Amino acid sequence: RRSSDLCHRSPESIRQGERVFAKYQPKLLESGDTHARNPAEIAALFAVHDAELTLTRLILAISAARTDEGFPTEVEDVSDRFGGQLPRSPYDGTALVYERLEGGKGFSLHVQEANVGDVALPRIKFKHLSGKEEVVP
Repeated sequence: RRSSDLCHRSPESIRQGERVFAKYQPKLLESGDTHARNPAEIAALFAVHDAELTLTRLILAISAARTDEGFPTEVEDVSDRFGGQLPRSPYDGTALVYERLEGGKGFSLHVQEANVGDVALPRIKFKHLSGKEEVVP
């Protein structure tokens, strides 16, 4: 692979990287030795934290909406708790993935993995079923 190939990224990848960097740029100085990492890696650390926080907020809303019939059938059932609009992935703005499990006895929720330039942002998954919670890498 030629080094010039590494410099040419798809326009959408570049725009998404710029959006993530712009969102987290004010926090860069708080992240320690910024000279040891490239800006995309630093922005990725904050994006992962933001994804975990987004999941946590939605998990709490879903849990609060539980009835005798179980957890909500659709994640949209809790959108009123977010002003009518559900939170989206801080990585790329896509919808979070919700699944009702075993007739409402549990649910899973996750942020899809994404790439910003050369930086891979991980999938973050939460699963709750019959009193068993797990965060799956």
